[in-house]
Amino acid sequence: MFKGYTHTFPQIKLRDYSAQISLLLPILAIFLLTIMLVSPQGEFALNDDWIHAKAVQRLLEEGYYRGHPYVAATLVAQAYWGALFCKLFGFSFTTLRISTLVLAVIGAWAVAWSGQAMGLRRSLAVLCGILYAINPILLSLSYSFMTDIPFLTLSALSGLCFLHFFRYNKTRFITLGSSFAVVGFLFANSLLLYLSPSQLH
Repeated sequence: MFKGYTHTFPQIKLRDYSAQISLLLPILAIFLLTIMLVSPQGEFALNDDWIHAKAVQRLLEEGYYRGHPYVAATLVAQAYWGALFCKLFGFSFTTLRISTLVLAVIGAWAVAWSGQAMGLRRSLAVLCGILYAINPILLSLSYSFMTDIPFLTLSALSGLCFLHFFRYNKTRFITLGSSFAVVGFLFANSLLLYLSPSQLH
């Protein structure tokens, strides 16, 4: 009765997992190369991230987030994201910059995965992620604690989920994409502009 039956589901899952790792590794290598060339170490602020760092410091000291009149962005999620890294490695501008670099890697990987979801072959999808990663403005902001990189990363993750919805027609991708958009709004309120795919018809 079971003649000719082959259980292939584990191999499919493993192959998909390996494919995403293969997208991530070249992007991670690019960021490691930039870190070797430009160290994120340094106890100084860049642009306006001093006030964002101050929000993290107050969160660590008081145990809850309190807004600041100088902060235009929502910043709630970014304050908690930075506080998570500072809990592990201690409060410093270096630690906060590392937290942004982690998000930059995730964002570039999401861009590469989106390219693959749109039908690009692996090499072109990786190229999309690398071009995103080495954009001079993005690379510069990756070495700060500004809200731009978190905003772009959550945008990329949200867009990736919506692409998967259009491709697989699974409602969970709308839920996941919308969740990323909500978290993105808590980083920077510009993500309020995101609409769910169901609203685009």
